[in-house]
This record gives sequence, structure tokens and C-alpha cells, in this order.
Amino acid sequence: RKEQHRVDGRQAERRHRQAPTLTLVWTGDDPGISHSRHTRVFLPELFARAREHVLVAGYSFDHGAELFPALHKAMVDNPVTADFFVDANQLVERLKQAARAEGRDWSLLSAPMNRAQSAVERGRAAVALFYTLMWPFGDPKPKVYFDPRTAERTRMISLHAKCVVIDHHYTLITSANFTDRGQTRNIEAGVAIDDRPFAASLERPWANLIDAGVVV
Repeated sequence: RKEQHRVDGRQAERRHRQAPTLTLVWTGDDPGISHSRHTRVFLPELFARAREHVLVAGYSFDHGAELFPALHKAMVDNPVTADFFVDANQLVERLKQAARAEGRDWSLLSAPMNRAQSAVERGRAAVALFYTLMWPFGDPKPKVYFDPRTAERTRMISLHAKCVVIDHHYTLITSANFTDRGQTRNIEAGVAIDDRPFAASLERPWANLIDAGVVV
């Protein structure tokens, strides 16, 4: 009877649970009439909602000063923490481009990565440069995680996911990288999902990677 009661309770919960709200998030030209939101507009709005925690996972990042001010403001105005998951080798390529665009000496900036004796050391040196070149706001800063395999000079694996989770509730899954092209010019498609159980299910694998030491 107890087991049947639990089953009946779960079924009732599923019946009364509100259906997720889905929003199409689009980058690029849209010459017709649609109900999509543009990525470059929607993403800062999503960051501005944050009151607790933000998860950002992406393959490629650039123009951080333009992409993340809303996130930094949320972190300043509220006790918001942020976890970034990045592909270390791709990050190095984007850091190189950012340094050259600012007229900075890449050979000097990249020296700690070139001296690194392990993939972990190389990745950590890249993360230090991320804070210099792509997070110009100062404190508070996100924690930046990477899989050391993505920092190996002969890459065998990539972190290719692109997603955001806000306050364990709001989710964006998209083809768009966190780059100027991905946010403004490419043709990209994604979906925003207003649903706490789905957000929790997406956050869990990332937390598992941290707990298991797969990312550092």
C-alpha cells in the first residue's frame, strides 16, 4: 500500500506540474515574421535575472567586455556565484586574438602557458589570462573549469556544449558560441526553457564532472 501511495503521488505530481515554457532564441537574419528572441538581446536579459547562481558552458568565448556586463552586475548587486566551463585549447586561440586586437605582446602573455609542464598547468595559465582579457570587470569573478584533456597540445577531446542555467531554473541551450559572431552575425538557433526540473537535470552532469575531478 505504501508503495502504491508513492506511485500515485508521483503520478499526481506529474499531472499537476506546469508544462515547461519554451522560447526560440535565434541569431542572424530573420526576414519574415517570427516569435523568436535574438540571442544578443536575450542573453543579457537572462543574466540579469540571476539572484543565486549562473552556469555557463561554452566552446568559444570572445568580446567578454560586451557579452558579460549584465552577469557581472548581477554578481555585484546580488550574492550570485558563477561557474564557467570552457575548452582550454579553444580559449587559448581566442585569447591570442584578443591580445593582438588590443596590441598586447602575446609572446609575453603566453609565456606561462609555454613553460607549463602539464595540461593542467597550461589550462590554469589560460584561465588566468581569461580574467585579464575577457573579464575586465574585476571582482567578483566566475570560477572557470576546464577538462585537462582540452588543454593538451594534441587535442583528443573538446568541450563543445553551449548552455546557460540561471538560478537552477532558467535554461538556454544553443548552437551559438559566446562570441561576437555567435551572438550577432551567424545563423544560430537555440531554445530557452523555463522549467526547474529540467534545469536541475542539466546542472547535474556538470556538478558530477567537478565532483569526480574530470574538470579542474
